[in-house]
Amino acid sequence: MLTLDYVKEHIDEIEYDDFCDRRFTKRLCGFLSPDDWKKFGFIYKGEGEFKAKEWTEENIINQLKVDLEFAIEKATNQRGISASLMYDVLRSWCLILENGLEDTEYGWYGDKLIKAVDEYYGFGLYKVDDFVGARLSHIKDIIITEMDDEGYKITEFLTDGIVIDADGVGSVKITIERAD
Repeated sequence: MLTLDYVKEHIDEIEYDDFCDRRFTKRLCGFLSPDDWKKFGFIYKGEGEFKAKEWTEENIINQLKVDLEFAIEKATNQRGISASLMYDVLRSWCLILENGLEDTEYGWYGDKLIKAVDEYYGFGLYKVDDFVGARLSHIKDIIITEMDDEGYKITEFLTDGIVIDADGVGSVKITIERAD
């Protein structure tokens, strides 16, 4: 796991979102003193003394879990910008934890990384039905129908440029039924 000093010194390499609201850096502030916040352009406006969380693997994994829950909400509600920003937050935590998941491809609203992180840490938060249901809500056309040589009807379900597969995480689902 990366040290806190390393993360503070290399934030520009770790924060994937440096153009919008620096969502990861805001979360990182929970582990920093308000004096350190100033280095990243943030100030503490709360009442009383702020107590930073201890920089431990357990605390970072707990924060990752909270962020994973939020990423799932954004992905299943098809919140494009928020899902993309949360994908970047998850990637940053993965980079810090050195688990090798930070290069997981985006997929559909970040679902590939969400699933990978959930499986790696055994959180049990990823429910494929939530993602398939969200994808199915985008169905606009059920058009591609043809007969194969043996008289089977083949249909592909198309959504906004995405073709759904059986487990909700890939590229093609084909329903085959006997044509009479």
